[in-house]
Amino acid sequence: MLAVAPAGVTPTHEGTASMTPLDLLGWLAAALGMSSTLPQLVRLFRVRRTEGLSLSLFQLNAAASAAWAFHGYLVQQPQLQWPNIVVLVLSLLVVVMITRDRGQSFWGKQIVVALLVAALICVDLWLGPVVFGILVALPYAIGVLSQLRSMHRATRLSGVSPVYLLVAFLVEALWFIWGVLVWELAITVSAATMGALCAVNVGYWAHRRWGRGQGPTTGGGASRETEPADALA
Repeated sequence: MLAVAPAGVTPTHEGTASMTPLDLLGWLAAALGMSSTLPQLVRLFRVRRTEGLSLSLFQLNAAASAAWAFHGYLVQQPQLQWPNIVVLVLSLLVVVMITRDRGQSFWGKQIVVALLVAALICVDLWLGPVVFGILVALPYAIGVLSQLRSMHRATRLSGVSPVYLLVAFLVEALWFIWGVLVWELAITVSAATMGALCAVNVGYWAHRRWGRGQGPTTGGGASRETEPADALA
């Protein structure tokens, strides 16, 4: 999920004395992206259950956010750095709650995450921001697909916050609109792709909630409780 604009792109236009509607739209998308994990965190505190929730999604979000925060430090862009630090902290809090609920080790799950962050930082330092901007989008996309897989495998979706899914889609929709209006191709393509994936997750949750979608069952038709084995490590 795009919490802030990609490398070299900021929601405000340099040289303008005041905020324009496009500037406000960009900062709205950035602010919403920064706080998008809060609904999921609140739901976990409230229900204390994680059925249907993908651990990989938040591991990958944490890794990508850490890489973006480093990139923000590298290019001296605080609007890239600090929002992603917030997303990193919130994502790690979700990981803590998921691993605790499933009786797994939090630190044991962070080895691959740390390696991914290190790899993305090396890409940023050695191959430049363009390659970094392309590769850093992959964890987000894989994470969203992992969430869809977890919802499909789960017998119940009590751990999933529909508000989180909707906000994730809304963030991408705002970035897509902003990218089209300022004709920023990187954000437009990325937000369109991620928005489509987020829309599928929202649609699947609605199908399971109000449609006839059912979780996995045993051969006898009884519900089968499973804990998704979707962690990165």
